[in-house]
Amino acid sequence: MLANFIQNSFGLDISERCFRLARIKKTGGRLVLDAFGEINAPAGVIKDGKFANKEKAVGLFKNLFQNLTGAKSSLHYAAVCLPEPKTFIKIINITYPKNKNVVEEVIAEAKNHIPYPLEKTYLDWQFIDAAKSKVIIAVCPKEIVDNFQSTLAAAGITPAVL
Repeated sequence: MLANFIQNSFGLDISERCFRLARIKKTGGRLVLDAFGEINAPAGVIKDGKFANKEKAVGLFKNLFQNLTGAKSSLHYAAVCLPEPKTFIKIINITYPKNKNVVEEVIAEAKNHIPYPLEKTYLDWQFIDAAKSKVIIAVCPKEIVDNFQSTLAAAGITPAVL
């Protein structure tokens, strides 16, 4: 599955001004830009980090896929950038809890750092050091993530990574 994901995935960068797609494939031991495209987005398609006009956005995605340079098939899984002004990423320190629930410890510490109410966000995290004392957290409001997922699904895009 992982090899299939890697070979059939692409990056999708979405902003208020344009939608960009790129896929890199390994060919003969080298990385090669296999497919790419860019399409301008009219004003109002994205507003405040969300798709404000889903129908126009779906049409733009379809147009983007039809006008790609390079391979146009086997684009299945997307690694999608969420809007930077609406996301929050930070490295936090925790005391690795030997007899505690590590998830609860991360959540408790994350609440001290994130600028949103935790119940209105999606939180992801992972250890970034061997001692398990440094954790990188990533947070985005649920309304942004849910809006992206529903719009991408309507366009036939499967987001594997947000």
